[in-house]
Order: sequence, then C-alpha cells, then structure tokens
Amino acid sequence: MSDLYYGLDFGACNIKVVKNQKGTLNKVKLFSGKANFLENVIYYQKNSDGSIETKLVFNAKQEAILYGDENTISNVKTKLLLKQWSKYIPNLGKDVSCEEAIYDIIDAIYKKIQLNRTDRSLEVITTITVPVAFSEVQKKTLKDICQKVGFTVRAVITEPFAALLSEDLDDVEGNQNILVFDFGGSTIDMSVVAVENEDDNILITEMASKGIVFGGLDIDDLIFDYITKTKYRDEYEEICSFVKEERVKHDLMESISSEKEDLFSDDYDLDDEDSNEMKIFYACSGNNKSYYFIVTATEINRILDENHCKDRIITALDELLGGDEVLDLRAGYYDKFYSIKSPYTTMKFLKNGRAISHFAKHYRGIILRCLALNGAKSFDELMEIKFPNLNLLNIIKTKLKIELIFEINGD
Repeated sequence: MSDLYYGLDFGACNIKVVKNQKGTLNKVKLFSGKANFLENVIYYQKNSDGSIETKLVFNAKQEAILYGDENTISNVKTKLLLKQWSKYIPNLGKDVSCEEAIYDIIDAIYKKIQLNRTDRSLEVITTITVPVAFSEVQKKTLKDICQKVGFTVRAVITEPFAALLSEDLDDVEGNQNILVFDFGGSTIDMSVVAVENEDDNILITEMASKGIVFGGLDIDDLIFDYITKTKYRDEYEEICSFVKEERVKHDLMESISSEKEDLFSDDYDLDDEDSNEMKIFYACSGNNKSYYFIVTATEINRILDENHCKDRIITALDELLGGDEVLDLRAGYYDKFYSIKSPYTTMKFLKNGRAISHFAKHYRGIILRCLALNGAKSFDELMEIKFPNLNLLNIIKTKLKIELIFEINGD
C-alpha cells in the first residue's frame, strides 16, 4: 500500500484538510456528520474530574464557546505573525504561547486522521500552505510543529500557489503567466505563476510573489469599530448594558463577516443600488429590543481609504504587474482596492439591456476559458475571439480603461 498524502490549509479563520487518493483530492471531514472544516479556535475545557480536554471547535457560537472566552484561543495563525505572543488560560493555570496552541490544534487534527487509518505503518505525508508574508522562521516553526506531531512534511507552499492547484488547468494551452490573488483572513497574497501545458503534462512555477499582513479579519475589525464607536455608538452601549460585551462583539463580528462576503461577493453588481449596503440585525434578549445596523459600501470604502488599505495593495500589485496589459474581468470590482496604472480591459454583461449579477459570473467563466484556449495575451488578440452567446454592443474608453459591453443572447 502507498503512503497517505494530505494537504493542510491552516487558515486564519478556518482549517481545512484534503486527502490525495489516487490523484483525486477529497476533503476530510473533521467532525462526524458535519462540514469538512473547523474554526481556527482551540478550547481548553476543564472536566468535572479536573482533567483538561483540548477541544477543536466546529462552530463556536453553536457550542456556546465565545471568541472572548478566557479559555479559548482564536485565529491562532495571526498570532504567529506577532513576536512572543501568549495568553493566560485559567483552566490550565498558565500562559499558552502561540506555538503551543498551534501544536495542540495540529495534534488534535493528526489524531482525528489516525482514527480512520487501518494501517498505522504508513507515513502520513502532508503539504502545508502558508501566507506569502510568512518569514522563513515562521515557515520553519509551522513545519517543525507538524513534524513533531507526527506528520511527514513534504512541502511548504504559498497560499496563492495552493489556490491555483485547486483549479482545473487542463484548458490552459502552451505557456501562460497567471496572477493569483488570495484575499485571506489575515493576509493578502499575490503571486505570478507560470503554467506550462505540454503533452498533457502541466508544470506550475511560482515566479514572483508579494504579501501584505492585512486581511478579511482586519476589515471586519474596522467595520466593527465604525459601527460601535462612531455610527451606532449609543445603540451598542445600550445593548452592552443588558448583554455581556464579549458576546455582543462575537455576534456582531459574525454578522459583519457574513454580510461583508455577500456585499462584496463574486456576483457583486456595481449598478444595483439595492445591493450597495450591509444590513446587520441584532435582537437583544436583555430588553427584547431589535436593532438594525446599516453600513454602505461607500462607507466601507472610505474606512479602507482612511486606513491606507488601498495604498498598500496598490504598492504590492504595482511591484508584481509592472507594465503588463491587464484583463480585469470583474468589471470594476477591484476599483475598491486598486487603481491600475497599466492599460486594462473590463467587461459588463447585459440581459435585455440590464446588468444582472448572476449572468456575469457564468459568462466571465466562459470568457476565461476562451482566453486560455486561444492563448490571448493582449487586447488585440482578445478582440479576435468570437465568444459564444455574446454580442459586443459597445466599447467605452476612459483614460487607461477600456470597457466592453456585451449583450447576452443565450438563456
């Protein structure tokens, strides 16, 4: 029998594990009958006999374990970016370092994998994903912890590189350079990857990369601060007079994360005013009163600008893109984060004269496939392609931007 190969995605918010079975990647269920991921939260539970149980968490809210609980450590990967971080855990009666918390999490995952093994003589080989921003010391720390637990670490790869491996690259013909943008919970990672497809053999090489220690969790924090300290400060203080503040913060942060993903989703439509705000509902049990917190996309963009988020991404992308020509299929999506300094092309899709978001995602995929099959690397080569079920209605040029307006013919 062959050894067992696993991929470990140790994210800031969630942890996922995949198993390679004869070339097919299958997600490993870390909880029986539940989803194939767990939150990056470790809970040190004290049992009635005084023993301590290290507990992985599938859903902190459902299990009544709050991120603010004094016996939990959450988003532990972000702590690895800090120097000499630790937290006092009352149930243990001591401080727990970031490295110790990561060990406890990885050890629990390894034990879950062991439960499903029939042949314990096989090596459990893993590939670990890390942010581009991780230093060599941080990479080695994570690798050493995994090996101490029992894994044989075959490789440590960047998160953009790992994201590309999950895509179907069979349609990529010849040699192409691809920019992979990974917006994670604690970091934003960008990599330029060369993909070579010759005789059905695909070779992927990471050519250059850039990382920023800033991610979705940081944006959640900025939105939370804006709601609770500026726009709805009085309402927040009123709620906290009835409910423990740690619980209120946990519930609001969970709602902010969900609403943010919906607002800036893959189907986000800049022309749809109704989708241009996030609505957060909070029912306070202490006074039986309901609260609504509304934050618009314009307000979020302003918050990001005030904290120089866009400037940091612009600097990183400029270093990677140089003077290359850019095909930005998101039709303005990245304008919220990045002002492109090279010529670029965007696309908008209309159905009966109106932009509708759920059509856009489908036809972006079709155009990406056509670009790969035709090996298009410039605007002129793009214009020579006849895309199925699409008619080019208009070309709008504004400074460096060229916007192609398509009418959808198919259903």
